[in-house]
Amino acid sequence: MLNKMTKTAIKILCLVLALCLAVGCSGGATTDKTGGKDRPNKGESNANTEKYRGTTVVYATWKNPHQNEDGPVVDAFEKKYGIKVEIDMVPQETYVQEIAGKIASGNSPDVFFDNCFFPSSISVLQPIDAMELDLTDGIWDKGMLEMSKLGGKSFLVNTVGNIWAEVDCLFYNKKIFADNNITTPEEYEKAGKWTFAALTKCMTDVKNAGYIGGYIDVQSLLASTGSGFYKFENGQFSNGVNQMTTDVIKQISQWVSDGLIKDPREHNLLNNFIQGKCGIAVTNAYGMKATGYFSKMNPNDVGFTYIPAYNESTKSYTTGLFRGWGLVRGAKNPVAAGIFLRYYLDANNYDTESAFINKDAQNFFFKLTSGVDTDQKNPYMLLGITQLCSESVVDYTGISGMAPGQVSAQIAGLGNKINSNAAKVNGELDKQLTALGLK
Repeated sequence: MLNKMTKTAIKILCLVLALCLAVGCSGGATTDKTGGKDRPNKGESNANTEKYRGTTVVYATWKNPHQNEDGPVVDAFEKKYGIKVEIDMVPQETYVQEIAGKIASGNSPDVFFDNCFFPSSISVLQPIDAMELDLTDGIWDKGMLEMSKLGGKSFLVNTVGNIWAEVDCLFYNKKIFADNNITTPEEYEKAGKWTFAALTKCMTDVKNAGYIGGYIDVQSLLASTGSGFYKFENGQFSNGVNQMTTDVIKQISQWVSDGLIKDPREHNLLNNFIQGKCGIAVTNAYGMKATGYFSKMNPNDVGFTYIPAYNESTKSYTTGLFRGWGLVRGAKNPVAAGIFLRYYLDANNYDTESAFINKDAQNFFFKLTSGVDTDQKNPYMLLGITQLCSESVVDYTGISGMAPGQVSAQIAGLGNKINSNAAKVNGELDKQLTALGLK
């Protein structure tokens, strides 16, 4: 026979179990990978999705989803919403021109993938309004909405913690550092002494151990200091050269002169890191992906941390490719395109366990890409500007391969060209906004 106290305990236990079953034994609200915020409607759009069942969204891209980690996401989206996703394969090198041709022929795709093409991409984009997105949803990156705003309208979206966000960082070869007892970038960072001077010491020690000191993406290092050749503010471009621009380029030039890095004008320099010949690589977070730059390396050899600050009195900005998704002019299914992007860009819909080289990479990637305030971001836009002005990025970054004593004069000599190009780009933006009725 059960005594009265035991019977009471059993009743309480039964009530607890019933409550757990009712709420799915969640243990509380779940957090997601997009900034750690609770989102009860993860992957959901606020649009009347049933209205678009049986329709098609055309996504223009150069990466076949079914050869990458987004393949299962596209399949799951189609199954869930009954909206077909047609992949329109377009070469990355001529992406904007190809989209312009499709618009002219009346064959506009719906979704535009902007991979550093802005501002040249404005000629084929329309404001995102037609997608009818709920922009109060915390998943949307407010920084991208503001940075792509022209004529009072945003032209691109991105999500917080997007698995496709290529934020830049610094990689290092753990084996080289461990085998030669060299203080690692992570150790400097944790000690609060992670600066360009510490980076120089790392690369010098690596060189003295018989390896190439490092690989540096010039745009990345410039933008991480808040500097560059052009500045984009309040929807207008202007000359962005300041003393920091010169100092950073001169520092890179000095590293080349000292034999710590190769001349940035050479091609395929990242291969030296991939092949284990180089100690450090400053590049984008694609290196953390299982299908990324370092997929053939031993993942245990790949270390990563933040890009260092210029010195102890300056801060390091979050930087990377200016990447977003937009709506093509003449898109035939804009609302369904919005439904698709709300699902496609939600990291919670991806198998992130298999998307990265290891668990540490996964954790650092989302730490790096989530919750960064707009004023802490400084993506680079040089590619889109040079495309509009029929120039090459290396016309600017190549200065870092010259002798240190030539850098100041070379940068100063760009002044008139930069001013002229900024005026040309602003004129093109005004022209496109007028065509869209926003000017």
